[in-house]
Amino acid sequence: MASRKRRSSIWIHFVEVGPQKAKCKLCNNILSGQGGTTSNFRRHLQNKHPTALLMQVGQEDLAETIQATTIISTPSPKTEASTTSRRGIVVKRPRKNVRPPIRPKRERNIDEELTKMIALDLQPFSIVNDKGFRNFLKAIDPSYIFPNRKTLSAIVLPQLYDRIKAELMVKVSNASAVCLTTDCWTSQTNTSFMAVTCHYIDDNFKLVSSLLDCFSVTDNLANELKNICEEWGITNKVVACVSDNASNIQAAIRQAGWKHVACFAHSLNLIVMESLKHIQETVTKVRSVVQYVNTSTVATERLKATQRQMGFEELTLKQDVVTRWNSTYYMLKRFWEQKEPIIDILALVNPSLATLTLDEWDIIKETCEILKPFEEVTVEISADRYVTASKVILMARGLQKAVLRSRGAWSTHVPVIAMLEEFKEQMQNHFHQIEHFRLLAEATLLDPRFKQRAFHDTTASDEAAKSITTAAARLATGTHGHQPRPADAPASTPSEQSSFWEDFDERVADAVTLCNPTSTAMSEMRGYLADPLVPRSEDPLVWWKARESIYEGLTAIMRRRLCIVATSAPAERIFSKAGQNFSERRNRLSPNKVRQLVFLNANITTPEEKST
Repeated sequence: MASRKRRSSIWIHFVEVGPQKAKCKLCNNILSGQGGTTSNFRRHLQNKHPTALLMQVGQEDLAETIQATTIISTPSPKTEASTTSRRGIVVKRPRKNVRPPIRPKRERNIDEELTKMIALDLQPFSIVNDKGFRNFLKAIDPSYIFPNRKTLSAIVLPQLYDRIKAELMVKVSNASAVCLTTDCWTSQTNTSFMAVTCHYIDDNFKLVSSLLDCFSVTDNLANELKNICEEWGITNKVVACVSDNASNIQAAIRQAGWKHVACFAHSLNLIVMESLKHIQETVTKVRSVVQYVNTSTVATERLKATQRQMGFEELTLKQDVVTRWNSTYYMLKRFWEQKEPIIDILALVNPSLATLTLDEWDIIKETCEILKPFEEVTVEISADRYVTASKVILMARGLQKAVLRSRGAWSTHVPVIAMLEEFKEQMQNHFHQIEHFRLLAEATLLDPRFKQRAFHDTTASDEAAKSITTAAARLATGTHGHQPRPADAPASTPSEQSSFWEDFDERVADAVTLCNPTSTAMSEMRGYLADPLVPRSEDPLVWWKARESIYEGLTAIMRRRLCIVATSAPAERIFSKAGQNFSERRNRLSPNKVRQLVFLNANITTPEEKST
């Protein structure tokens, strides 16, 4: 910076004090001029001394105006301009390509939107140094001065994080009941993180999901979870916590005093992975073929050419992930769909590869048909935008019936028969008491699409109805106190206490219904169960919103049950994006920066999302 000639007018307000450093003459702050540019100095003036910058621009305009003023003493008849000049009129030439400096408020807004883009699109902070990006943004607004990456990460990001978090805290703290989901993940740098998501039904009867925190794991998970709930004002509002079967997470949930709900998708994963072991030989053959084709340029090109020749769509083969059963299903499904092209190329590109027999091709086909219902259930149950816990009992029973139908249907292959037997046994072990799991049973009964029809065991539905009624009565007692009074009875007036009302009051005394919380809750339950079921495609929360005034007590319990999600997929999705945060260009992020970026990525609402 010292070796260059100082051409920028910004040096009017600064004096150089060291290599790539300068001191502001107005406030004596020392600033960095990293890279030899003066952008940081100009931003300092705009934010701290905006009037100084405006005065500087005005002085430059004045100097140009004086320079453009010409008094010509010798008359010149050639142009009207000379006549005008001869009269002493000041001529001011417009400055070319000069815009007024960007206002500080607009600059802050752009800085914030830039930080949002980095969080939402998982971009590195160094994007502000990318030449193409800088040229693009300069074309949009030449007056915008880029912040450096340190300003974004150390100042703008924490400020945005604090603001979004404060706004979200108000919404979450107003919820009457919440369900939490948790999951753990280890980064490329061997740092363990835990994500905690929150789900609740808002005042508009919408199921809302928010990420509360994504923190570096410590030895005491229970304290961390309690501290998060205390910070967000939901300590006494947690009705359930959903997680996989990891022992450390389950122990932390128990220590926190919450009810644990096992992730339904995780249970399905365990069931299917155990059952697929009976066709492992066939799966291994398919996996080796897929791996070879996907890593061989010759094989890949030959597959595409064969697909074109046979009229197939040009699709690549899918490689599975051994820990995810659905990826194995997708691999087998694609492999079966591309059977003819695969058979055609295998003998030509690599005769040494193990070939599949006709029986093994049949096993692949039958396995795909058996796994299809499991894949459909997994996709539907993993959502976090609509009610899912009330579907678990129905889906578990439906999958059991699907396996029984497959067992008595068509398969003659020993591996497939063994796989079906394993499915039956595994589901019996996981789901035999599912209708008696209170939280899921109550959520199912309070879903107007299902009610008692979802239960095979009438005892389970009766128990759920009784526990809901008791909870509604207890909640009403705590809300309204213990003093019963006649329903809808107005305050007594002198005329009502007159003697001529005594005879009537005595005759109707037994007919007056008192506001007993238990009888009110029982009446609501009877009315609710007598209402017809709504179509399965309808949103149950819309139904409850329209009937809140009719079933006031049940609505309060409904908020505590239908907010429960069936899986920990919301927390798992956090980490699928968190993994993208650690890339070649951003592999030195501190745990705190990861926390802030992941939080913003999950909780920033785009204009498109606001409109839906």
